[in-house]
Parts: sequence; structure tokens; C-alpha cells
Amino acid sequence: MLPGGILAPYLGNIFGTKQGSGMALQFALFSFVIVLICIASYAVSVLRNIEDILPDYDAVAE
Repeated sequence: MLPGGILAPYLGNIFGTKQGSGMALQFALFSFVIVLICIASYAVSVLRNIEDILPDYDAVAE
């Protein structure tokens, strides 16, 4: 993140504006998105109950 960039006034206090701060911002942003995806997929009952819906491999082979 550049010291004079667009996001520096908003996120510069949290992540800084030195070398590597842009990667820290990306890491935090992608982690937040993954948490949102996990919460959204838990809301879908088919994904939440996938262990009960799909048969086990051993049960199918017999």
C-alpha cells in the first residue's frame, strides 16, 4: 500500500504503509471472505447435511 494511495488514509493506521502492508491487507481481506463463504455455505442445508446425504464408500462397495 502506497503512503499517498487511495486506501492509505483509511487502512494505513491498521496495516501500515511500508513494504509488505499491501500483502497484509490482502491476507486479511481474503481471510474475511473465506469466513463469509464458510458462514454462507453453512446456511445451505444440502451442504450442512452432506455427511448424511452421501453414502459412505464402504456401504456402496458392498
